[in-house]
Amino acid sequence: MKLLKSTFVWLAIIMSICACVTTNAAETQAKKVLKVAFPETRGICETYADGTRGGVVY
Repeated sequence: MKLLKSTFVWLAIIMSICACVTTNAAETQAKKVLKVAFPETRGICETYADGTRGGVVY
């Protein structure tokens, strides 16, 4: 009975690890870009004359 319980626990651990690995692999293949609009606010979020962005949020 003790062997059956320990086998079940190890099987559950292995299955959960495999589920996590396959989930991460599927997520890395689908690369999506999320664009969020921020208002230009001096010192917070601004675009400099040379085209680079700066401030607290960029």
